[in-house]
Amino acid sequence: SHSSLFINNMPTLSLTVVSCSNLLAADSNGKSDPYVYIICNNKKYKTHTKKKTLNPEYNETFNIDIRDRQTPIMIEIYDKDTFSRDDLIGYYELRIPDIKNNIETAKEYKINPPQKSKSADAG
Repeated sequence: SHSSLFINNMPTLSLTVVSCSNLLAADSNGKSDPYVYIICNNKKYKTHTKKKTLNPEYNETFNIDIRDRQTPIMIEIYDKDTFSRDDLIGYYELRIPDIKNNIETAKEYKINPPQKSKSADAG
């Protein structure tokens, strides 16, 4: 006799974008309309846009496919613009090997200024 098995050996990481603070003001009103964009292994995830704030709260959770543990998770913060391309406010490169296995952690990350981002724009 035989057994047929399907094994899904693609680990996923549960990532919750909680909030941002003291973001750059990208609009003329001294505020931004920020959203967070997450890229890993050519998959993209995006939070909702928060209007006119430099301290947005999201509390949005994404299950991210991390089968290639050498590929970092790019976390980018954009200012939503209605009539032009969205502006990159900052980014952070989260390295998967730095994340402890099966441990729930809350951590604050300092974002880098926009000019160094390596990923394509969110469009």
